[in-house]
Amino acid sequence: MSGGIFEKNMVNTYYEPFKNGDSFMAMYRAGKTIKRENPVVREQEPTDHSQVFQCRTPDFAWVKYEGEGYNIQLKIGKWETAGCKEIWHADLKQGLKVDYAYPHTGYDLFYVQKGKLEVTIHNTHSHAEAQTFLAEDDTIIDIPPYHTYSIRVLEDTAMYNYGGEYDLAACLEDLQAVKKENPETISSEADYLAFFRKYGVYATHLEYKKD
Repeated sequence: MSGGIFEKNMVNTYYEPFKNGDSFMAMYRAGKTIKRENPVVREQEPTDHSQVFQCRTPDFAWVKYEGEGYNIQLKIGKWETAGCKEIWHADLKQGLKVDYAYPHTGYDLFYVQKGKLEVTIHNTHSHAEAQTFLAEDDTIIDIPPYHTYSIRVLEDTAMYNYGGEYDLAACLEDLQAVKKENPETISSEADYLAFFRKYGVYATHLEYKKD
């Protein structure tokens, strides 16, 4: 009521001549309504997301790689993020274990879509001893720089890697070429690790044991 009285006083005080106009009085008498009017745009048919390039559907990938216990798909490349990061989706099998035992400047950010992981972080800022926790459906794992850790897959898991401060796509592509043309340059585990680190990839060991 206070708003209506305020508006009435405004009209009576400043706009008395307008009260002689039919269109003005029609507007004035109609007042306000809390009902939202339909937008003045034509209704659009629902869009098939598979036809919109920016919407990355589950089956989309720039490139895919498969190995024992894992399948990874590049969803967003560095050329799409001004060189900042890559985003990968991974399907991980129960029994897979990945170690990141080399401290490095980058951070890792994982989103567990579904499944169950055991994550062990070593020598954290506030704990000298290792800490182990479970990451299940709809969980974010945030690993700060210079934290070494390991991930063990307890149940088949679907996961996104949103950290991506590396050139994993280029690394895996070049690795295929090196295996074909110059396999002697990566004949030892140390050679492998040195090769990976040139691309900012700091995984140190991968093991898959079927239960």
